[in-house]
Amino acid sequence: MFSSPALASNTASELTSSVNLLVGLEGAVSVNRFQVATSDEGAPYRDFRNLAKTQIVLTVSKYDAAAGGPIFWYDPSGSMRTYKLACLQPNGHYQSMFRCLRASDTSATGGGFEVCNATPSETCVSPTLGSPEPNGRQVWYIDASDGVTQFNTLNTGGQAHSDIYRLPMGRLLWMLIQTIPK
Repeated sequence: MFSSPALASNTASELTSSVNLLVGLEGAVSVNRFQVATSDEGAPYRDFRNLAKTQIVLTVSKYDAAAGGPIFWYDPSGSMRTYKLACLQPNGHYQSMFRCLRASDTSATGGGFEVCNATPSETCVSPTLGSPEPNGRQVWYIDASDGVTQFNTLNTGGQAHSDIYRLPMGRLLWMLIQTIPK
């Protein structure tokens, strides 16, 4: 996504792409790549705010151990430790970069599917995907632990990391596809 062949630009502040939605499902990529100030590995994604028609979404699950192990040299986006640093620490150095959200799928128990603001109290405030970004253009960082990415998918061997094969993850992806303007 951040390779020059995929982008066209008139100026550094006017990057365009044919990609409307980029979803990183519990990724191993460092969140430090989005800002120069905290990155010792370069910041190849630092211009994400200039992609006016591209929404970047990262997910995390406390049940996914693939990116959530004891990693001390960088902050992987799929790690719950990183999500807490970015979303639950007051005045943290990631706050302006991320819009912190939570996804819940309670369809199996008669509920529905929702994405809400994440707050330190861990309560769902209200569905807010269509509202303006509080700090300008931000990466949506979604805790998908609640019914979306918490179960192993049979015959995959990936524990919660293979949850892309389950219907709740499909619901989240479909909701994001429908939400993002074309």
